[in-house]
Amino acid sequence: MKAYSLNNYYYVTDVTEYKEFNKKLLSMIDDMPDMNRYEENELINKSDWGLPRDYDRPYLSYFYSVIGEYMDKMCYFLNCRYVEIHNGWFQQYIQRDKHNWHNHHACQFTNVYFVELPEQSLVTQLYDFANNKVIDTIEVKEGQILSFPSNIIHRSNRNITDKRKTVISFNTSFDSVISKNIDDLLKSN
Repeated sequence: MKAYSLNNYYYVTDVTEYKEFNKKLLSMIDDMPDMNRYEENELINKSDWGLPRDYDRPYLSYFYSVIGEYMDKMCYFLNCRYVEIHNGWFQQYIQRDKHNWHNHHACQFTNVYFVELPEQSLVTQLYDFANNKVIDTIEVKEGQILSFPSNIIHRSNRNITDKRKTVISFNTSFDSVISKNIDDLLKSN
């Protein structure tokens, strides 16, 4: 099999009210149970990934209430009528923590909201199959959402700093393409 490059893409979305939003999110995440993930591919200080899906996550309800409008804008940009957020979870990485290469299934986009991102070296890295290289030059900062197709393999590289990184990851799918909009855009070129 041979891989051909399609010049894949990612999106970065600014959450304008992020400073107060992040403060409240961190306070709500602090109230979540202390569950770590120490497995073969993961060293994650605190996460709610392992909790049952029906476990009450007040921070996530609050998170969705704010980012919903941003996902609606992305839906509009993609010329679709509907967006669905499949699930969400938080992860906190302290010194030496990491999350090795993985992808997300049963969705179209993987999204990472950066609640705490003290250094650029801690930005999510993507793997470029066609060129067999790491994409580690993504410009993103606290208060932004990084969105990319969910089949793209990615990781949270080892945290070699003494600062904590906090993210909320969530999966989305977009449906009901507005064909006329695409046709009109193609005609305008």
